[in-house]
Amino acid sequence: MGIAIIYATLKPRKTETKTTNYSATVNDPNLSKEETEQLAKNVVDNMKKGLNKY
Repeated sequence: MGIAIIYATLKPRKTETKTTNYSATVNDPNLSKEETEQLAKNVVDNMKKGLNKY
């Protein structure tokens, strides 16, 4: 089983709407494009859930 390298960033923007941008980049040559996109989506979703805990 390979190891996926995931770069996740949290970029809060100081705007009137107080939005936060999330991005995740997955680097694993063994994953298909669909698997990579799903993994990145899961990472972003988990980041959002973690932020909302506080």
